[in-house]
Amino acid sequence: MNKLSYPTEDALLKVFEPITDQLHSLLPTVAERRIRPYFSQDGLPVDRILASTMVRYAIKKHLNSCQLPDDLEFRPLSNHGIECVFRQFAFKILRADKDGEVPAPGKSRRRFRFYNNFLMDFQLPLGGTIDAEVRKRWLYPNVVLIWDYDGASKTLTLKLALPNRALTMRGPVDCIFTVDVPVPAGVVPAPVGGLAPIPTDDLDVQPANNPEAHEDAEVEDAHQGE
Repeated sequence: MNKLSYPTEDALLKVFEPITDQLHSLLPTVAERRIRPYFSQDGLPVDRILASTMVRYAIKKHLNSCQLPDDLEFRPLSNHGIECVFRQFAFKILRADKDGEVPAPGKSRRRFRFYNNFLMDFQLPLGGTIDAEVRKRWLYPNVVLIWDYDGASKTLTLKLALPNRALTMRGPVDCIFTVDVPVPAGVVPAPVGGLAPIPTDDLDVQPANNPEAHEDAEVEDAHQGE
């Protein structure tokens, strides 16, 4: 049978529920009890790029320490970029862009390739044979979890997106769908002790003019999250 179909919204929400439940618990705690005090102690506004790096550091530390029902494999990225494999799905955790959507690849060619889930597969000849690699890519496509936090209302927005393609490095990302991740019933904030302290002198942030950082890292553009 040559028909291809990708997972539904409900199916992917169920697959990633152990991860998103942890994020719903963790991210507000990091924002309010770690990032905000770090900047407010010096009377400074929150630096959104440094704050995003601190969040990624906290997410990786937390997911590495908590017990998940299945193995979670982190792929090595600089700047504490988060790209993992969970239940055979590769996924990224990224801060939403200024419009609350999947951020453009920017200068990251790795991210550009990651977004292009199905671009070549739509060019399969009519009636052509679908090989095992293509079929697996449709069964287990790349997924993106995007988050944003509103400090004024203390509200976390968490979404799951199934990217289709990114045609340019700066343009919008075409997604099959983007769906809000519901807040789990009885969510409990992550314990502060498990997060402290975030060593900002050990965040290994690559300079913006480092071409190697742009190649493999989740290097965030200045507009992201604004």
